[in-house]
Amino acid sequence: MRRPDHAVVLLELRCRAPDCQATFFICTQCYCGQCYCSRECRGRARAQQLRLANARYQRTKTGRRHHAARQRAYRERHPHRCEPAAAEKVTDLSSTPPGSESSCLHDAASPVPPQPAAPRPPGPAVRRVVPPLRCCICRRPGVTVRFWWLYWRARSRTLGGP
Repeated sequence: MRRPDHAVVLLELRCRAPDCQATFFICTQCYCGQCYCSRECRGRARAQQLRLANARYQRTKTGRRHHAARQRAYRERHPHRCEPAAAEKVTDLSSTPPGSESSCLHDAASPVPPQPAAPRPPGPAVRRVVPPLRCCICRRPGVTVRFWWLYWRARSRTLGGP
């Protein structure tokens, strides 16, 4: 298949964010090892990495000591936020005292579920127009290479690479 002169080669990649897994395209000129489809996915994945690292650290003896010291300092700085019985070593305090109205979520009124839409009557067949594939960074149109590592191998051979 001959590609047009204005089109660039696009790499078809899958986002590594566990909650996304979207397919995105990036041109070979913009590709620098990206593995996330957007800045939002990259930020969420980084936040998850930090949460897991902090959890691993707090499971160590040093991490538990540091966390207890931080909690103790917090309780000393904010005595009005902590209950008098909270002077002991704790990891988590409840945000509302037990027995208050806001501590029980079962009493809240449940929303009315939406009604399903009525099925549309069959109409004439509509021809679907497929937009051209574009790079997610520079937005240039292009053609995709599904097995992009083969493209890189062939490109490195023609450019005199390893």
